[in-house]
Amino acid sequence: MTGPEVLSRADQVARLGAALRRPLRFESLPADLARSRMRADGRPEPLVEALLAALVRRPESNRITDHVERLTGRPAGTFARWAMDHVAEFS
Repeated sequence: MTGPEVLSRADQVARLGAALRRPLRFESLPADLARSRMRADGRPEPLVEALLAALVRRPESNRITDHVERLTGRPAGTFARWAMDHVAEFS
């Protein structure tokens, strides 16, 4: 399912930063470093490997669908709106 726009992780972080009114940046990590950090955070090994595999196998897509609206009866909201609505959860 998608929202009304395709966003990269960096775009999502920028919009969250705007909602929080502070600078945030997205930093891509090499797979080995990401793996070690996720393990250090206590994530289960199968989850760590699944997340890393998804990064490698997931094709880039600019596809936007109407699935949310068809399922809920209302259009999908933007990530920026979601970030504004949940800003207290990140403070």
